[in-house]
Amino acid sequence: MNYKIKKGTNEKVFIMFHGTGGDADSLLPISNHLDANATYIGLEGNVLEYGARRFFKRSAVGVYDYANLLDETHIVSETIDRIILEHQLSDKKIYLIGYSNGANMIQSLLKVYPNKYTYMILLHPSLLKDESMPELSQTNIFLSTSYDDPYSTKEEINQLINHLKNANSNLTIQMTDQGHSITQKEVTELKKWYEKH
Repeated sequence: MNYKIKKGTNEKVFIMFHGTGGDADSLLPISNHLDANATYIGLEGNVLEYGARRFFKRSAVGVYDYANLLDETHIVSETIDRIILEHQLSDKKIYLIGYSNGANMIQSLLKVYPNKYTYMILLHPSLLKDESMPELSQTNIFLSTSYDDPYSTKEEINQLINHLKNANSNLTIQMTDQGHSITQKEVTELKKWYEKH
């Protein structure tokens, strides 16, 4: 798995997961806004969908290849472990930040590796499966979403929120009114959350 790293000067590490069609630099502006002194690691998904990079396969919008998702989830986790080891980041505070398809990969990491990562930021994820989450009491999650999101129904959004709440995660929810787009307001609220964590 390809990635790009920009070493920072403090104890924070942002591991960024782009949306469909993105790359290792896609979320750099958000990283710089949150904390320009943090170490930035931009991952790039292994899957190409008509030239657009993704973290796992799908056969149509909202129709996911769950076998591939599980395979890629293991690859992502192993890649993160390797990056942390190679760049001597094990004593740092690590945040996983993902948008859209990248947020869905983080959601999968939550299920497959519960409580392995303490700080997770999900920007406009979709409900992968309507199933319960494992116990997540050690995980702090910032979730931004919109009932106007064209890729999720209101019911699906509420199901995802309920699964995260029922898993006892420390969940912060930011509702927006701009569909699937990342808004300035949610980035502002995300920074407030980050400064508390």
